[in-house]
Amino acid sequence: MKKRIAALLAASGAVLVISATAVQVEAVTPHTFENTRLTGGSSAAATTRQRNVRVVDNGVTRVYNTRTTNIADFLQEHGYVLEEGDRINQPLETRFIDNYIPRVVITRGMDIVVMLDGVPQYKRVASDARVGNVIALVEAAHGEVFMYNPRRSQPVEQGQILEFHRAASHTFTSNFEVPYEVVYNYDSTINRGEEVVVQEGEVGVSEVVSEIIMLGGIRIDSRMLSRTLLAEPVDQIISIGTRDPITVRPRFEIPTAEGDFTFGRRLVMNATAYTAGFESTGKRPGDPGYGITASGMRVQHGVVAVDPRVIPLGTPLFIEGYGFAVAADTGSAIRGYSIDLFMYNVQDALNFGRRQVTVFILE
Repeated sequence: MKKRIAALLAASGAVLVISATAVQVEAVTPHTFENTRLTGGSSAAATTRQRNVRVVDNGVTRVYNTRTTNIADFLQEHGYVLEEGDRINQPLETRFIDNYIPRVVITRGMDIVVMLDGVPQYKRVASDARVGNVIALVEAAHGEVFMYNPRRSQPVEQGQILEFHRAASHTFTSNFEVPYEVVYNYDSTINRGEEVVVQEGEVGVSEVVSEIIMLGGIRIDSRMLSRTLLAEPVDQIISIGTRDPITVRPRFEIPTAEGDFTFGRRLVMNATAYTAGFESTGKRPGDPGYGITASGMRVQHGVVAVDPRVIPLGTPLFIEGYGFAVAADTGSAIRGYSIDLFMYNVQDALNFGRRQVTVFILE
């Protein structure tokens, strides 16, 4: 979790989180010591040759006369103790060079107070330590990730109080509804335009375990750990009708001189008459198609031409003033509620003229 929190905070820039790694406190040189009382070389290393050594201890300069041959023995000889956070300008094993006055610079550390979730802890760090050094020190000591608002590069001052907060992870469980699907089926036993719910839908239940990550009371991230389906949703099934409704047409019986007949529909139409000759069809006897209707039937009394969009070809009819007929022909001038009645001679057609007639659609 530490690496994940560190990445989140580093990306946001809102807080500073460093994963715990072993980092030394000093920032400039590797010569930092923790309560180190120096033990020098053996007594055999001493020499009768005397030399001067200049020591600058936290800004105070002193010059010493010594017969030691290296820095470690010299510091031990004169009671210098290096503690946590202290730095020295050169390695302890450095040997003195003849005819050269060495300069040993000691920079003392400083004391600060670190508040971990409100609990004070006292730390000693290098004098030029930054917030990043303190964060690394604290996290390495506790093996946890902490939050601190100032930037890593901010200097630390003597006696400063730095407040850190631990990262905390919390898990919680919640139940959520899982919506059901609606499935549509087409059913030829149901009238068109009607719908029937065959099966009611039921929502399912899902259990979700989530984790939230808090730093100093601030929620910085959340994620889902697991999802378990406790109850499967049940589909709602709806049948959609595709059957055309059955229309019951009224039936009528009319007695005529030619016999009784039953009809289901009656139309008032504009009637004309035609013959098979040139004056009506543009054809003469012997021409291809002479006397043949659009349906292939040969013309005779009772053959009439209609608009198939109004009366389909092949429909049996009874026409007032003409008698029984069949819709078997079409014509370029026959549109809508117009009808053309076949007659054998031109004079009969002319005598008929143009008139309105009642046309019965026979069952």
